[in-house]
Amino acid sequence: MLPLLIITGVVIVVFITKLSPLYLVVQKKLDAVNTVLQENISGVRVIKAFVRREHENARFETANDAFTEQNIRVMQWMAFLFPILTLFINIGIVIVIWSGGLQAIGGDLTPGEIIAFTNYLLTTMSPLTIMAMLS
Repeated sequence: MLPLLIITGVVIVVFITKLSPLYLVVQKKLDAVNTVLQENISGVRVIKAFVRREHENARFETANDAFTEQNIRVMQWMAFLFPILTLFINIGIVIVIWSGGLQAIGGDLTPGEIIAFTNYLLTTMSPLTIMAMLS
């Protein structure tokens, strides 16, 4: 199981190093959207007085489209990462149940020990998955 944990950890580190800069760009794009929105809300009278509604709508739409595009790029990476992590967890469960079943047939393990080891595996892998989500 240790090789599986190491491989999962390496995959998570690779994805974190790839996703961290992308998340920073997403935050900057969100900041740009919020800035335009705040300016439009605070200056609504000026915008109406100078008939700048179309211009401000276009400005907001441009900032929002840039944010959406960058956010989709990040979500595509995340949509790739989570199935891989789930695959590693499921491979680990299959290995535990398969090898544990063989050992149970041989009389070396009890079914309760197999279940306990499966729970240990899930307890070990869950924090890695959560760490990947927080990246």
